[in-house]
Amino acid sequence: MKQRLLISLALLAFAALPALADDAALLERMQAVETQVNDADIDGLEKSLEGLEAMDGSSPDVRYGRAYCRYRLASLSMGDSSAASGAREHLEAAQSGLEELLESLPSSSSRAVEAMSLLSGVMGTRIGLDPGLGMRLGPKSGRYLAKAEALSPDNPRVHLQEGISKFNTPKSWGGSMKKAESSLRKAVALFAENPEQATWPNWGYLDALAWLGQALAAQDKIDEARAVYQQALAVNPEMGWIRYQLLPALDG
Repeated sequence: MKQRLLISLALLAFAALPALADDAALLERMQAVETQVNDADIDGLEKSLEGLEAMDGSSPDVRYGRAYCRYRLASLSMGDSSAASGAREHLEAAQSGLEELLESLPSSSSRAVEAMSLLSGVMGTRIGLDPGLGMRLGPKSGRYLAKAEALSPDNPRVHLQEGISKFNTPKSWGGSMKKAESSLRKAVALFAENPEQATWPNWGYLDALAWLGQALAAQDKIDEARAVYQQALAVNPEMGWIRYQLLPALDG
């Protein structure tokens, strides 16, 4: 379970954020972050985080961007035991930053929904790194995700995080590959409805395909999993997680 989180989150379309769309510097920064995520470029992400930290911290979009960058940095670092402490620091900072952001936002706003969804993912990643946190963070993560879904049932990232959660949660605690598949299929369908989003954030489609493929493979639906992985590679042929790890695992 832990390894699934470590690999997947190294990769990871809702209503556009108007302030972000109008802020050329922030938009450019976050587009660079997405490229660095796809390239698994830790050094580049560290530099992007430095740039985000230097930007106006009163902007909700900047604060969200910082947390997202830390989330991705932590996920990429988790597979390296020597970098585990840094991953923990990034995740703790992302969690506290998102919690503070939520205190300043209208609870029903699109920004709040995105922050709650990402916060749930951050907590889940912390549990993947330190399973002992599950009793404390698991219920909180679930509550944030449930509230986000109630407020915005058509947000694809909410269903992505729900699918990841169901995939990684033990069956005795409500996890289920079948439920994970259902949530991830919903996420993929919602992403496909808005494939040409002009503004960031627009992340998660490839993550949803990668996780869906894993959920299918875990149920011995090998041909379906292979087709989903190929669908992701058609979008990004250089997606190393799928090309060099998930696809070969189907033949192992």
